[in-house]
Amino acid sequence: MTWKQDEEGHFSVNGHTIKRTCDKSGDSKCNALWEGDGYGGSVGSEALGSKYWEVMVDTLHAHSTVWFGLTSMAHFKPGYGMKGMYFGGNLADGGGLLRSQWGPRPRQGDKIGMHAVATPSELKVRYYLNDECLGDAFVIPKSFPGVMYATVSLSKPGDEVTITQSESGTVPESAHEKIARVPEWPEGMWRSESDFGNGKHPTLNIKERVVEETVPGADKTYSVSCKCANSLNTYVNRFTGNGKWSSGPCMSTMMFSQEWVHAEQRASALLGNVSKVSEGDAGTLTIENETDGITETFVRYTPAEREPVTSLWWNV
Repeated sequence: MTWKQDEEGHFSVNGHTIKRTCDKSGDSKCNALWEGDGYGGSVGSEALGSKYWEVMVDTLHAHSTVWFGLTSMAHFKPGYGMKGMYFGGNLADGGGLLRSQWGPRPRQGDKIGMHAVATPSELKVRYYLNDECLGDAFVIPKSFPGVMYATVSLSKPGDEVTITQSESGTVPESAHEKIARVPEWPEGMWRSESDFGNGKHPTLNIKERVVEETVPGADKTYSVSCKCANSLNTYVNRFTGNGKWSSGPCMSTMMFSQEWVHAEQRASALLGNVSKVSEGDAGTLTIENETDGITETFVRYTPAEREPVTSLWWNV
């Protein structure tokens, strides 16, 4: 078993470990498929049963994303031409977003587990992060054409992962079915206390980032993903010495929703120029943009059971 590259020279391979070497400019990703026979990584109509893989995120640079999922040999293509089922925090089909903020975004040092169970009438894909179950990401009520293979996509040169596969095809005993812990403040999921406009309450997903270079004077950096109709993404820096915070540029997906337009404008303004983040007596999260006079408070948020994707437009 070995790695198949979407284009020759995009990766360096050392056994089960693959490292991106391609230095494409702009928004690009390089794809690699874990090859093998019916045992070595396949599920689908030609190889029914249970398969379990794990990917260890050995190196993941700032602003990088790792995607881990399944595709068939026929749909394994370079860049965004590849079609399949992928988890990288969001759920995607290889070229387009399917579910925003479905789960935590993997980072360097994380372990991603993927359990696929195929029957003649259904393919179900469940994900784990650091041995904790995130739930069913894909439940496709039809058989897939051909054999499916484990696949990764890496977005920056130097990003590196290592894959392993359970010989039994079952989930290891170390993996838990439910997430019980509450992340350390300010990490985790949050929901706005107040109405941002038209009855809308944006949610935040905050995680500490491992970065090569921090802003001078900052002791920690956090990635912030805000879910409205679109997904707004930025990062904030904490300066312990003076109690100040700062934020980077706020990027957004480009879907239009009339119902969310005012809420998204307020959320974008708030996150685009963060000056302070503070913890309330009840463990709340308050974000301030002093320049524009915007202050909003968020409370811990436990989302409903994650909704799986049940259809893929290209699998017809």
